[in-house]
Amino acid sequence: MLFIDEINNFEKFKRIYKFKNKILKKIENKSENISNFLYKIIFYYMRNFNKNIKKVVSIEEGGLKVYLIYLVHKNKIREKRIYQIIYMMKRQSMKRIVLSDTLNKNENIKNIFYSNNIDILDGKILYESLIYKMLEYISVVQKKRLETYEVSIMINDKSEQRLSNISKIISKCKLVNIITNNPKQFDKLKENMKNEYGIILNITTNIDKSLVKSDIIINYDFVSEIYSKCTIPKRAIVFNVNENIKVHSNTFDGINITGYMIYLPPKYKKAFDKMENFNPCLFYEAIILEENMIQSEIERKINNENIKIRYFVGNNDKIRGREFLNLNKNKIDVRKNDKRLDKKI
Repeated sequence: MLFIDEINNFEKFKRIYKFKNKILKKIENKSENISNFLYKIIFYYMRNFNKNIKKVVSIEEGGLKVYLIYLVHKNKIREKRIYQIIYMMKRQSMKRIVLSDTLNKNENIKNIFYSNNIDILDGKILYESLIYKMLEYISVVQKKRLETYEVSIMINDKSEQRLSNISKIISKCKLVNIITNNPKQFDKLKENMKNEYGIILNITTNIDKSLVKSDIIINYDFVSEIYSKCTIPKRAIVFNVNENIKVHSNTFDGINITGYMIYLPPKYKKAFDKMENFNPCLFYEAIILEENMIQSEIERKINNENIKIRYFVGNNDKIRGREFLNLNKNKIDVRKNDKRLDKKI
């Protein structure tokens, strides 16, 4: 898997480059002034003459390797270098990349990769694999049994991954609504749930009627405009899996989850710590994809490595555990005048 970051200042360049050059490390031990002078010469040369830094980080698990490219160029040269990276990737049949936190904010760079059919990992594959664990996390924080929640799932395009997670949610939560424009595609799932668990699954195209009493809403692939056409329960918890949709409504006083963070397993930390400015969720997703596992193997790996949710991200910031607790209390006492829960406190 190829990871790409940029170096936009001398100090970062020095931290990264010193691990590649043993001679400079020896000079630095003897004379810091001389080594700094040499670092600066190399830095400015690389910035102005279309050079980059390549680095390989080995991951002990499965003998995997992470390939890093650090762009050192000025803005005018950087775009040209990206096209060269794309050319190299196509020659080696590489189709996926992971961008650093900084480059992920650069829409121009992302569009260059997208227009050349390069897939940029965004954490959505891992998100779908963790959706059941996310529900468990909420039930623990709110101190409620998972089966007491009413869950509505908004989905049009099914997949093996989605069906696997939906099945687990249905078997545990008991009261689940599936909202879709194509109910027929879930006939088999409905039959399986009835035969295996005795559960009558509610599959419908009626959004408003299904959402009205929902505690948790999981939106897989409905577009953002759908929220302006339906009434979301005042204190619901909303997961937007496929897009980072922000719910803006005067009547909505619940929690809108737009992102998440995990605890990275200890065995990957040594490799991850050698990298700068990357999201651990994307790092772990890259490992999963690099191993070419089927859905059942992904689920087994996630369980065996005890992947845990660290926190969620809301409309504006990190969502604190007490916000889920407050939400639970407010459902009991609707008269309480609380603040909007997905705002930074």
